[in-house]
Formats: sequence, structure tokens, C-alpha cells
Amino acid sequence: MQKASGFNMNEKIIYIDNETNLDIDPDRVIKAAIGKLESVAIVGYDKDGKLYMSSSCGDYFEINYLLDKYKQLIMNTEIS
Repeated sequence: MQKASGFNMNEKIIYIDNETNLDIDPDRVIKAAIGKLESVAIVGYDKDGKLYMSSSCGDYFEINYLLDKYKQLIMNTEIS
């Protein structure tokens, strides 16, 4: 197998806090949020492909409002 030019497997990877259209490891996203949030709702799929939902908020109306605001944000964001 030929090594890609300019690529060194021993180099450190530096993560830049930036927006992307690429998938990011879920654990990395969750770790980046630690200590920054007042409340949180997590929605995704577990390793078996089943829907997973969890929230720090006990008020279902607040969770629904939070999810609706997120949907509104992503629907109104221009993709370049």
C-alpha cells in the first residue's frame, strides 16, 4: 500500500471548532458540549439503529419547543 504524499500517521490531529456538512463522531459532539449548556435534548440512533432520545429537561413542552427551534434554524440555513 502506497502512503499518501504529505501524510504522516504519527502527526497529531488538531480539531477545529467549525461548521461542516460532514458527519462527526457523536461522542466528539457530546464532549464538545460539556459545560456549555443550560439544558439539552439528544436525539439520534443507537448502535443497533434504534431511535434514541434523552433530555435534561423534564418539561415535554420545553423539549418540543427546543426541537422545533432547531428544525426552524436548519430549515432556514442556506447550504453552500
